[in-house]
Amino acid sequence: MRPDSDQVQSAILGLLEGNKRMGFNQLLEALGAQGLDVSRPKLSRRLRRLVEAGTVHKSLMPGWPPSTSYSLTSEPSPEPDSLTAPRFFKGKPSVKLWIVTALLGAGLVVSLAAMYWENQRCGGLLACLSSKEIKLDQLIEKLTTTEGSLRRAEAELSLTLDALMDREALLVQANLSLTEKDSELGVLRAELRKLSAKLSEMPLLIHTEGKIPDVRIELSPARTWIPLPQSSDP
Repeated sequence: MRPDSDQVQSAILGLLEGNKRMGFNQLLEALGAQGLDVSRPKLSRRLRRLVEAGTVHKSLMPGWPPSTSYSLTSEPSPEPDSLTAPRFFKGKPSVKLWIVTALLGAGLVVSLAAMYWENQRCGGLLACLSSKEIKLDQLIEKLTTTEGSLRRAEAELSLTLDALMDREALLVQANLSLTEKDSELGVLRAELRKLSAKLSEMPLLIHTEGKIPDVRIELSPARTWIPLPQSSDP
């Protein structure tokens, strides 16, 4: 069951009474420790209402990213018992009192107008800061999502690298096999050169006897015998 606004505000005031100054995250954790299910936007709205009511004071802490702290507003100082009005000129007491009252009234109107405009400006700044806080939370969520995507991409790249290393090992084995085949071809070429030398020594025998001798070629390593055809022509 979610707490109502009065319960949340009472809990906030109780926490600020026990602590002189607390940050936004500290208040959120303290409310959660008390068993109150309060979200960040809800806590932000409750604090904004307390600040606008003048019950809670909001301060900006230096640093990056900027942080805020909240504390109870100090008690107003007691007003003086009496006001001493200067004597501007000599005259009747009723005229003096009327002039002093008019000056005080005009000063009070000016002060109230200044306070009103200042309050409006502070309210706009607080609303702007609240929207910035919400945007900052959204940016943090996006950064968290991006970090997860980068981790998944890193895992996929690691798998791809392992696959490439396996392919490299296969290529090395294939290169070794080709080297062995190349050496076998070299041996075969040497045997063919020997056979060519032997054949070059037999032209006289062919000319005198009128037939081609039975010559067999041995191919390594399979040892295949290839007989050459004999000619019956002289």
